[in-house]
Amino acid sequence: MATPEGAFSLAPDGLGQPIPGRLHKVQGVCLEDERILGLAREPVVLHRVETLIGPNIDMFGSKFFPMMTAGATSTGWHQDNHYFGTNTSKVVSCAIYLEETDRDNGCLMVLPGSHKTGELVRHESGGGVYAHGQWRT
Repeated sequence: MATPEGAFSLAPDGLGQPIPGRLHKVQGVCLEDERILGLAREPVVLHRVETLIGPNIDMFGSKFFPMMTAGATSTGWHQDNHYFGTNTSKVVSCAIYLEETDRDNGCLMVLPGSHKTGELVRHESGGGVYAHGQWRT
């Protein structure tokens, strides 16, 4: 299956300019390889999502972020509702790691309890490697 135009994006340098040949993200990766969709259908993943929002699950999107260097990051601090343009408590983000991961090589980090405020935090455009934006307090 062909990857949609614009699905691949390059990593930004310190000024936010794309680095030639350095992959940052593949949007819609499940369209490229159905084996990735199979990971999202694993019973343990579905069960955990069902316990949060119930059995009516719709996969909104899929992304692949390669983490190639220590201290790598794919995005700044944000709330998914800001990026998805929604205001619902029924959005679940799930990360499926294909290799061992920790704070040093780019694992998902969550602010405990931040999902309970019911409010969207103010977001602003960032600069450099965070040019796509992140939240501000």
